[in-house]
Amino acid sequence: ALERRSWENAKISLESTTTETLGIIIGETTDETIMREKLFLLLSLPYYRPQFQLICFEALRQASRIRGFLNISDFLNESLEWLLLKWINESRDLSSMPLLMCDPGLIETLLALGSASELVRSIEMPIGSGLRKEYVHVESLCASAIRKFGLMNASCLVPIILLSTPRGTAAIAPSADEIKSHRRKYLLELANLLGDSDSGADLISRNLHCIYAFVYPMVKA
Repeated sequence: ALERRSWENAKISLESTTTETLGIIIGETTDETIMREKLFLLLSLPYYRPQFQLICFEALRQASRIRGFLNISDFLNESLEWLLLKWINESRDLSSMPLLMCDPGLIETLLALGSASELVRSIEMPIGSGLRKEYVHVESLCASAIRKFGLMNASCLVPIILLSTPRGTAAIAPSADEIKSHRRKYLLELANLLGDSDSGADLISRNLHCIYAFVYPMVKA
């Protein structure tokens, strides 16, 4: 048991050091491509392993400071469209975005309340002290943050979805039908996330001006 515990501690230490190093690379590199790729990798870690959320938060906070940003949100906003397109092209659900990506400020608030450790668990979090306490379910907080993120970024999400292409294999590119199905899936998910109708057509028609504003500079270029 002692040997296993030592091995686990060494593994955690190595993972933490690796994640911190990733944050330093993101902060220090002058290559935009490397920065974005490593940033996406860092944001992907909590997607695969939720227990990494806080370690990744600290690494990203350090990267943001190195690059001269006041907070993580300002830093992420600079690459937001690229990150969203990459996320969608990887065929990951919008609802599975980690809190680190959609609302890092909420993690900071939970840290201040001493409740950030509950981010990897589905339990209730006490707010307040004394005889009166309110309880907030952390999982519902995360779901609410993702919906708020969708509402705030719908104007760029719709055109990004319409321009997205699912990742194929090295030998086989996705077919036209696969691309169409991929885009429809995300439009329906976004409509559902926003509490809209189950048809993506209304979502597109209401955001035609956003689509035009997004695509027109690309066409001119």
